[in-house]
Amino acid sequence: MLEEWSFTLAEEFVQRVDEILTTLKGGSVSYQASNYNEIFICVVCKQITLYYKEKGTSEIELVRFRNNFHDKSKLGFD
Repeated sequence: MLEEWSFTLAEEFVQRVDEILTTLKGGSVSYQASNYNEIFICVVCKQITLYYKEKGTSEIELVRFRNNFHDKSKLGFD
């Protein structure tokens, strides 16, 4: 990530992901469901989408971060 992003931008991204995970672990929100095996979709920023799976009441499995500028048909989660 640091090869293409500045340190500040990378730090902001990590903070945003931490905020999303905290919200998800609180159980008060779920994001859009995908069409694949109980995987949910969360847009972290306009360039990056997080695919995750809920594992119990307070555990989140991060499945994949996807660059939104890639071809969606190659991913298989939508």
